[in-house]
Amino acid sequence: MSATTSDSTVVSATTSTGAVAGTYNIKVQSLAQSETASSTNAQTSSSGTSTVAAGSFSVNINSGASGSVTVTAGESLQSISNAINQLGLGVTSAVVDTSSGYQLTVSSTQTGTSNGFTMTDNPSGSGPLTSSGVLNSSGVLNQTQQAQNAAITLNGITGIINSNNTFTNAVPGVTFTIGSNTSSTATVTVSQNTSKVTTAVNGFISAYNAAVNLVNQDTAYNSTGGQNGPLLGDPTIQSLQSDLAGIVSGMYNTTGTYQSLASIGIVMNQDGTLSFDSSSGTGNPNQTGLDGNTVFQNVLKNNYSDMQKMFGVASLDGLTPTSGLTASVINNVNGITSATGIIANMNTSTGSQITSVQKQVMDFQAQVKTYQDQLTQEFNSLDTVMSRINSQSQWLTGEINSLSSSSINTGSSSSK
Repeated sequence: MSATTSDSTVVSATTSTGAVAGTYNIKVQSLAQSETASSTNAQTSSSGTSTVAAGSFSVNINSGASGSVTVTAGESLQSISNAINQLGLGVTSAVVDTSSGYQLTVSSTQTGTSNGFTMTDNPSGSGPLTSSGVLNSSGVLNQTQQAQNAAITLNGITGIINSNNTFTNAVPGVTFTIGSNTSSTATVTVSQNTSKVTTAVNGFISAYNAAVNLVNQDTAYNSTGGQNGPLLGDPTIQSLQSDLAGIVSGMYNTTGTYQSLASIGIVMNQDGTLSFDSSSGTGNPNQTGLDGNTVFQNVLKNNYSDMQKMFGVASLDGLTPTSGLTASVINNVNGITSATGIIANMNTSTGSQITSVQKQVMDFQAQVKTYQDQLTQEFNSLDTVMSRINSQSQWLTGEINSLSSSSINTGSSSSK
């Protein structure tokens, strides 16, 4: 919903959850005012000695709060002003430099009669307030402006008042802020904000299509022998695709004329994405021959209630849908993305598989290391044995050669 006004000098308006279409004629009867009072006996200095008498005085807010200030004889106006401000009651004080001298002022911080105040002197008739002229000799406050509520007439109804100029409870879901023009009447029109709805629906289509395109990419089959999508054939992803497709093609608001996305001009394409139909009629027999966007705008303008029920009626917080398409989407997405959802379970399962494979790799590496150490030891032993054999062979060769030389020498001696 959105609100427009015929004259912003009279009233402006905004809408929130709960607003309904309607027309409201507003006339300002009075604007809200804060209360102010001031002293009449001007002083020659703001911080120097004054003619204020000793005593005390109290400040009483109309809503019930009160506080008191004690004053010494000749206390400066600035010191008295500071003491009033320190009460924290919803009034402020200041010392004003006028053409006739310095005067003490007291003002309520908020508008409206409930935020006005009274002041009493002690001793009565001769205390600090009386001597400064904030009160007259009869104890009457020297008001320079009286506290006042804002008042309006709404569609001929009088007696609608508020402590400030912003009315939040006059009409559910509509806030009126009145201006200074009290002589004219302005018309506030509350109607469907179709541009916001169109933006929201287009945003939903874009977000849904982004999710579908990502899933399509990760589950793609490469028919030319290239790399397939990493999630091709994954049963969880296949189930997710099926669930989402079922939700956006489902029937909602079974008592209304417009029960599905197709009936308002939004169709599912072959790749699973959504778009406004180029020539609606398949989903909406009531508006044959029109493109999907035109169908959507017609339904938005003429059958908003049906569309709202189809998408989903929000709960009191204005955020969480309790029925319809959006409620189904949110419930499904929560089931996918929650701490115990599909993705979390897939991550847990994949993590467990990775841990298992890593353990298998480590175990195999340990087995390979053990076998390697065993082979190294065996080869070292074999090398030692072969070295001994080589040494023995060399020794044996030497011995044989030595024996052979001895035999030859012995034979030669005998022949002589």
